[in-house]
Amino acid sequence: MGEWYTNPVVWIGAITALVVVGRVVFLIGAWKGEVNADRDTFKKFMAEVGQKLDKIHDRIDAIFERLPPPRLVASENPLRLTTLGKSISD
Repeated sequence: MGEWYTNPVVWIGAITALVVVGRVVFLIGAWKGEVNADRDTFKKFMAEVGQKLDKIHDRIDAIFERLPPPRLVASENPLRLTTLGKSISD
């Protein structure tokens, strides 16, 4: 029997194995590129959402600044609780 490296079946098998390995490496690289692109898009999206949430938070703070503070104690002598103050103390 001849040497193993002169057998055409060995050559066909080796070439097939190289093509399969190359294709797998290529597919893994393409998948990694898509994942990284999706990550960048997600990071941009989350930055935009964060900015919008900050604006909403600032607007809510502005609303609460305009509201009068709740009166817990009536401004009479002697000091008395308002209905809100009574409900809190209960």
